[in-house]
Amino acid sequence: MLAAGGGTHIANDLVGGQGDSAMLVLSTAMPFLKDGKIRALWNSDTLRVLQLPHIKRIGMAMPLWQRLFMKAGPPAARVTAVDKALQESLAKPELRQKLQDAGISVAPMHGPEFKAFIKPHAALYRDIVTSSKITME
Repeated sequence: MLAAGGGTHIANDLVGGQGDSAMLVLSTAMPFLKDGKIRALWNSDTLRVLQLPHIKRIGMAMPLWQRLFMKAGPPAARVTAVDKALQESLAKPELRQKLQDAGISVAPMHGPEFKAFIKPHAALYRDIVTSSKITME
């Protein structure tokens, strides 16, 4: 199992025969899946993946998410303007379709909603890192 170096590096190593398996986020795996260079065996989420409805779920309830972050301390008006522009962009059907095709499920959240969402996830991942004694290399 390949497990170090970041998603793109791991995917390239998998395709290049440096290992026989890897856990990848769907957005990293999708181009290789579409080209038939790798095969998805299971989905770690509790929900079925639209792009891969035939893949089994193992239901680990460890969703992976991405968020746009800004450097701490910008004026509130700037944060509001960026959030508004992002929400407007993500509401466009053509962008949502492109993201979905790339393996990204769009679920936009505003600041307070995201803070409430991230709190239990941060604790979960913190516990995994601590109990597994994972360190920076």
